[in-house]
Amino acid sequence: MNDSTTYCEDYRSVNIDPAHRRADDAYHGKLENLTEYIDRGRSMLFIPKTQIQVDKWVKTFVNSFYQSDDIVTVDYSLDEAKERFTNEVLNRRIEGKTTFFMFLTNLAHATVKYGNGVAKTGWEYQEKTEKSVYTDQETGQSVETSTVSPVVDKPFFEVIPFEQIQIDYRCTSTDPVQDSPFFRQWTPMYVTDVQEKFDSKEWKKPRGGVDWDKLSDGPWTLDLVRKSRQGGMADPADSNIGSGSDGPALSYRQVWVVENYFRSGGTDWTFISLGDEHILTEPEPVTKKFVHGKRPFSITKFNPESFRVYSVGLPEMLFGLQTETNARRNQRIDNVNLCISKQWIVRRGAGIQLGSIVSGGRAGAVTLGDQIGEEAIREISMTDVTASSYKEEDITDRNIEEVSGHSANTLGVQAPDRQTATASAIAASSAGEDEAFRIKCFIETGIRPVLEMWYDNEVEMENDPDVLAYAAINTGLPPDETLIARGELVINAGMGSTNKELKASKIERSLDRCIQLIPAAPEFAQTAKELFRDLLPLNGAKNVDRYLPQSPNAGAAPVGAAAIPPGSGAEPSAAPAAAPLTPNLPAGLSQETASTPNMGGFARGMLM
Repeated sequence: MNDSTTYCEDYRSVNIDPAHRRADDAYHGKLENLTEYIDRGRSMLFIPKTQIQVDKWVKTFVNSFYQSDDIVTVDYSLDEAKERFTNEVLNRRIEGKTTFFMFLTNLAHATVKYGNGVAKTGWEYQEKTEKSVYTDQETGQSVETSTVSPVVDKPFFEVIPFEQIQIDYRCTSTDPVQDSPFFRQWTPMYVTDVQEKFDSKEWKKPRGGVDWDKLSDGPWTLDLVRKSRQGGMADPADSNIGSGSDGPALSYRQVWVVENYFRSGGTDWTFISLGDEHILTEPEPVTKKFVHGKRPFSITKFNPESFRVYSVGLPEMLFGLQTETNARRNQRIDNVNLCISKQWIVRRGAGIQLGSIVSGGRAGAVTLGDQIGEEAIREISMTDVTASSYKEEDITDRNIEEVSGHSANTLGVQAPDRQTATASAIAASSAGEDEAFRIKCFIETGIRPVLEMWYDNEVEMENDPDVLAYAAINTGLPPDETLIARGELVINAGMGSTNKELKASKIERSLDRCIQLIPAAPEFAQTAKELFRDLLPLNGAKNVDRYLPQSPNAGAAPVGAAAIPPGSGAEPSAAPAAAPLTPNLPAGLSQETASTPNMGGFARGMLM
C-alpha cells in the first residue's frame, strides 16, 4: 500500500496537480501574474470566459438526460409486461428516490473543469434492532423478542475528487478502473464514525491502539489541490478539530480511510484500511462482494487522448486564450485611463501648481503658475487604441468559442460577421457534431458503466414499497419485485438529445409519413402510436401513457402467457374483416378522406 501511494503521489504532483490548480484558478478568476499587475499599478480585471464556457458545457451535459420522459429504458427483455414494470421502477428510483440530478451535475462539472470525473455507485444498507418483552400467557414467563428492520436500504451515486483516488497511470486501456492492478479511494471520516464501526464489529480495531494524529495526514498532494479549489476562501481543513489527547473533541477529528482494490493471482481483492497503517477488514473477492462483480467506479473523459488515463479539461485548453483576454482587456482599460487622465511634462522651476494638475480632472479646477507656455508645460500625447482593441478582443472571443465547441451558431446568437445561410448551416452542424461527440464520451466513459452496475443492483436488491407501488399503478401489474427483469439498459441521452425542437421536428415528419401509410397498411397505426409516445415528452408531457388510447385487445392475455405455437392442432382463426382505409373512422368518412385531394396524413391523423 505504501508503494502505491508513493508512486501515485510522485506522478500526480508533477503531471496532473499543476493543471488542476491552473483550472481552479482560471475558474475562480485568479490572475496568474497578479504580482506583476500590482507592482505596475495596472488594471487587474479577470474576465470569466473560462467559467462561462465550463458552465455552458455542464448545462449541456445535464440537460441531455432530461429531454425524454424516461432517463433509462430496458429493451430486449423476454417479457414485455415485465419490461414495462422494470422501466417504471428504474425511472422512479433514479428520478425521485436518489440524488441523481446533483450527482450528474457534479460529475459533469468535474469532467469539464478537470478533464476527468470519478463516479461511484453502490447500495447503502443500515438496519436497527428493536427488542420487546411480553409475558407468555401459558407459562407466565417474560419473553424477549428482537426485531431487525432496515433503516436505510437504497442505492447511491457519488462523485469522488480526482485527487482522492490512486490508480496505476501506466494502464492505458479503454477501462483503466477495471484493468489497473490497483485502485484506491481515500475518504475522510470523523473519528466518531470510525469508532462506531469498531464498536459494531464491522471493522477490526487495531491492536496496540491508533495514532489519530498520524492518520489525520493523508497524501501530501491532497492539500495542494483542495486549497486551490477553495478559490479565494480560507481552507476549512487548515485547523483540524480535536487531537490525540483532548478527550471528547477527538470525535470530530478527521482521519483517512481507504477503500482498496488489488489484483493478485488473477483475483481482484477488496478491503478497508485506515490510511496505509492498519487493515480493518478481511480481503474479499470483488466478484463475491458485489452483485455486478466489478469495482464500483468509473472515470469520465472530456477530451479523450490515446494511451493516456488523464484527460485535459476545458480550462487547460483555454488557458492561453483566457490569459490573452485578461491582458487585452486590462491594457485597454489602462489606455482609456491614460487618455482621460493625461500625463504632462513640466519644466523644473516653472512655478506651476503640480497638485492642481494631478487632481485637475474635477470640474472647475484652477491651476496656478508663474510661467505658462509650451516651454514650461507640455502634454504627453497618448494614442487611443480602444477601437482596434475591441476588434482584437472579438477575435479572441471567437477563438474561445471555437476551442470550447460552443459557437454563436449553437447559442442562439447571430454570428458577428455576415455569414451566408450555407456558412451558418455548416458552422452549426460542426458545433453540433462537437457537442454530440463530447456528450457521447461523457456517457460511454462514465455514466454507462455506473448505471449498468446500478441496474444490476436494482434487479437483485430493489424492494422499496413506494417504488414498487408506483410501478404497479402505472402498469396495472402487482407490486412484486420479482417482476423486475434483466435486459439491455438504454440511456436516453446523447447525440441530438439537447435540441428538443429539432428532435420534435424529425419525429413529426416521421409521424406524418407514417399516418399517410396507414390506409394502405393499417399495422402502421401502432408505429404512429409509438412515435407519438416519443413526441409527447418533447412537448413537456410526463407519464405519457395516460395520454395514449389503450389497444382494443389490451389485457386480453395474462402476464407471461405464451402464444399457441403453430402446428399445435389449434383451429385456424377466421380471416380478419377488411379494415377501412383509415382505422377508427366510419367507413364512409374513411373513404371520403382517402379520396379528398391535398389532404395530408397529419390531417387524417387529426380526424382519427
